[in-house]
Amino acid sequence: EEWDRADFSHVHFFISGGAPIPIPVIRKYQEEKGVGFVQGYGLTETGRLTSLDLEDSILKAGSVGKEVFHITLRIVDAHDRDVEPGEPGEIIVRGPNVFNGYWNKPSHTAQAMRGGWFHTEDMGRRDEEGFIYIIGRKQELIISSGENIYPAEVERVIQSLPQVKETAAVAMPDPLRGEVVAAFVMLHEGQFMTEDSLINALQGQIAPYKIPKKVFFVKDFPRNSAGKILVKDLKKRFDALFT
Repeated sequence: EEWDRADFSHVHFFISGGAPIPIPVIRKYQEEKGVGFVQGYGLTETGRLTSLDLEDSILKAGSVGKEVFHITLRIVDAHDRDVEPGEPGEIIVRGPNVFNGYWNKPSHTAQAMRGGWFHTEDMGRRDEEGFIYIIGRKQELIISSGENIYPAEVERVIQSLPQVKETAAVAMPDPLRGEVVAAFVMLHEGQFMTEDSLINALQGQIAPYKIPKKVFFVKDFPRNSAGKILVKDLKKRFDALFT
């Protein structure tokens, strides 16, 4: 009811950062309220790095846009070689906005600043038109039977289901595959799904090895002061399965 009464007629657009907005949320605001999002990507060490214009927010939904004019951004493999469009890699940047180093932490600085480039430890890909997509943190990578799985790509598909409000995909130890995907899922009020029904709904939408092998339904998520989900705290709720 509050959503139906909400009047955004004087709002030109929203600015969003911190974490990617679920595509269904973007579409809901644009289709029902006529308001879009200007999204971007950046870090404490760099400030803003990319921007997605309002007119591209639906056509390129899920993207954080293109790099801003004063920085150089590359997506590279483990040997700092540029990857091809569509291929995942680590985002590295340089420019006048990039910090000089971590205070009194020379080893941290040396690890992050290599060859004149700041290594963000964020994984991303660039499409053929130059739009950038964030697919997860380097340390969050799930390796299942030798296959690389990025939580963000799994989360994006799960959150496209109409019953799902929010989700977090994580690695769960597995004796055969090393790791498998587990998903914590919060449903919209009044919605109901079982583990089997959610897994079945993902068939054909994502590669079979990326489909969660375990689903935990939760009523809320632990968060930090910026609103980001605290995955470590989430795992502690089901500690026996993640140790």
